[in-house]
Amino acid sequence: MQRLSTELSSTICLECMDFEQAIAYVREKIKGQGTELSTLEEVVLEAAWEDVTYEQIGQARDINPNTLKSYASGRIWKSLSALLNRKVRKKSFKKALTEAIESGQLTAATPDSLSKKTKRNHLHDRDAVSIVGAKLPETSEFYGRASELSDLKKLVESYACVLLIGVQGIGKKSLVSKLIQTQGFPFSKVLWKPLHHRPDVDRLEIELLELLDGPEDSHSLIPYLRKNKHLLILDGLDSILEQKGDLRTIDSRYVSLVRRIVEETPSQVICISEEPIEDFDVLILRGNAISYTLRGLKASDAEHMFDGSLGVDVEEVVESVGGNPLLLKQIAAWSKESVQIDPSLVNRATVQRGVVKNWHEQVLASDYLSKLDKQLLDAIAQSENGIPYSQLLTQYPDAAHRISRLLAMGLASQRIEESGTPNIEVNVFFRKHLLAHS
Repeated sequence: MQRLSTELSSTICLECMDFEQAIAYVREKIKGQGTELSTLEEVVLEAAWEDVTYEQIGQARDINPNTLKSYASGRIWKSLSALLNRKVRKKSFKKALTEAIESGQLTAATPDSLSKKTKRNHLHDRDAVSIVGAKLPETSEFYGRASELSDLKKLVESYACVLLIGVQGIGKKSLVSKLIQTQGFPFSKVLWKPLHHRPDVDRLEIELLELLDGPEDSHSLIPYLRKNKHLLILDGLDSILEQKGDLRTIDSRYVSLVRRIVEETPSQVICISEEPIEDFDVLILRGNAISYTLRGLKASDAEHMFDGSLGVDVEEVVESVGGNPLLLKQIAAWSKESVQIDPSLVNRATVQRGVVKNWHEQVLASDYLSKLDKQLLDAIAQSENGIPYSQLLTQYPDAAHRISRLLAMGLASQRIEESGTPNIEVNVFFRKHLLAHS
């Protein structure tokens, strides 16, 4: 302790330091990096500081221990290891943090923030929402999205049901996960329920009840949800759609279940889908639900992905893939490797396009694109600058609804010309893929 500065030693004794005083240093450090600790991450760190198990702290906080374990599965320790420039795990956290404070590597905003205990100091004083069901998606490589987080937060606060739509890889799950981790919502539990196994409605009710620890002798979800305010996240709602001609529809009983949840209970629902769900229009028209389409990242938000990638025109790459985070990460990883092998490859658009071609092939082979959808995309791709909306409708008079779907899914975008004419276009790499396969 001899290296401790005079100013710090006059305000706090490291040997006497409690968790709330210590964590202030971590909060200040990551705040400077433009992020913040979630409530559950702080609970994980407190368990490490106090040297208690996740079961013990989970019982004290009424948090599912498995939820805490998912947060402690590596990402929080990976972030702290980078923060402190040393390997950090649960057993070594207290020592590593103390030594970083002692050496002056970490500093807090003000001495007062360290010398005063807060109301959140004891295990049983702080509340945190309990996560049940599937693990929250990883957000350690979450970039930008400040405005989208704000938008989604306002929608969740204003509507009982939010239908979040976006093309594969656009970051829907990450956005919802980040929202839950960083925003305070008055929910007893957050239930993340994937639907990719296509359960029927009766089976879904049973599974939701089991995850919420509902009564074993009951198979009805609604009476249980009336008792507490929960947030249900139905992930992959598009996977339960059925093809009927050119339309993809959902069993009306699913809509009835969601409608009962939002109209008869205090609980809320977020539905995640790669395509619009027209059957939910009844909820939207009644004012209980709203649809929100997630678009691509801005170039300024994607710049950090390309740290260490020499010679990459980030703005050009972002425009080429429509800001899709999944595709940007693939190109960023490839570009960092290519710099070591042959730097001349980095800005070669044909090579970059090859990195993401599998994604385009998956999109075009997906169930949610009809024959007409593919014809529309081919027509849009014929011109480098897209096609006027009126001209597209002239070629396909009955396609207004399908064009709206393509726009809602983010597969096409609308740009207003100086003349005020709406123009429909697709991103550069998708256009080249369409032309190569038309």
